[in-house]
Amino acid sequence: MPIHNALADQLSNLKHIPTLPHILLQLIKTCNEENGSLKDISKVIEKDPALTTRVLRLVNSAYYANKHRIFNVDGAVGFLGTNAIKNIAICSSVHEVFQTVNSKTGFNLKQFWWHSLRCAVLAKLIAKNRNFHNPDEAFLSGMLHDIGKIILWMNFPQPYSELLEMHKGRPEMVLAGETQFGANHAEIGAWLLDKWSFPTFVADSVRYHHYSQSRILDALPLVKFIYVANALCKNTGRSINEGLGAAQEIFGFTPSVVEGLLSQADAELKAVADSLNIVIEPCRPKESACS
Repeated sequence: MPIHNALADQLSNLKHIPTLPHILLQLIKTCNEENGSLKDISKVIEKDPALTTRVLRLVNSAYYANKHRIFNVDGAVGFLGTNAIKNIAICSSVHEVFQTVNSKTGFNLKQFWWHSLRCAVLAKLIAKNRNFHNPDEAFLSGMLHDIGKIILWMNFPQPYSELLEMHKGRPEMVLAGETQFGANHAEIGAWLLDKWSFPTFVADSVRYHHYSQSRILDALPLVKFIYVANALCKNTGRSINEGLGAAQEIFGFTPSVVEGLLSQADAELKAVADSLNIVIEPCRPKESACS
């Protein structure tokens, strides 16, 4: 369900809304074309030396455990496939866009990216467990699920930081308080992805990740993956139990299965962050950047 027109108009008036690089928009368009070839995708990536470097760094990283080093974009695209390359490029470029943000207020970007990446890796593992056709889509959605928080921080740095500080460890209170700015971070994130022409199902997974659990039971798979991954990535005692409950009710996961998925996600997290050149910092309990 798209954000209604009045709210969309209000959000459009925000002063600080980042735009995606033209090369990334071109890459997304090429990847989505039915007759787009791997060679076409390689040509787009090769136009941007920084993006080329990031793609090659990732494909040769410990995360993919490739025994043979790949030296060119053609080889990277052939090895990872269209969807993985597109999602890697998007994640990397979005991170670069928001890294230019500078604020002296208390929003911890390193912890934000730690939570986002942990949710992304876990969502991909859950998607694989459920034999989802495109696990990289789950990674992308997990990486972007809290992007609305940065939009709020960019536009309302002082009051938003005060809200986060006031309600540390109580994400439901933060979510309610965000409405004073026009919308909560899930709604703003979904609106931004719509604005950037992301697929509707990706935007929906962002829009609904704080909905009540009963409303998620009949949702599309991608929405469920992000909902459960985010719930499991919360790091306070009560929230951990809620995450276990969500994983059991939505997917039938036992505590031992969840423990295995979390253990694997944490083992892969640093390799993913290093390969994407993202600096992360583990969240402490009750940190609002991590809920």
